Amino acid sequence: MRDDPYRWKWAIIALHSGLQGMMVLGLQGSHGLNVLRPEDASRWLEAHERGGPYPDDLKLDDFLSLYKKVKGDKMLMYVHSQAFVPKGTQGGSVRLLNRLRNEFIHRVY
Repeated sequence: MRDDPYRWKWAIIALHSGLQGMMVLGLQGSHGLNVLRPEDASRWLEAHERGGPYPDDLKLDDFLSLYKKVKGDKMLMYVHSQAFVPKGTQGGSVRLLNRLRNEFIHRVY
């Protein structure tokens, strides 16, 4: 079982999706703009200042960009909010997870 790439593919995809979801929850705040790609957040803000219409093709920022955001000032939106401070090999493990996910997602097993 441990050598079955099909099982590893789905384990890695599930772990990646779960971590991405937690980063989104931590970053969304009350407006949700922190989870968008920077250019999409800017387009939304420009539309808001004009009173609409709002873009309907907004995209979630990519995994490693979200990871960078949870480690930075974007997390400091509430009184008790804190940026994530990776310990030990966590940073490298997150990058490895992303690389493995990207490799597995494009393979058919």
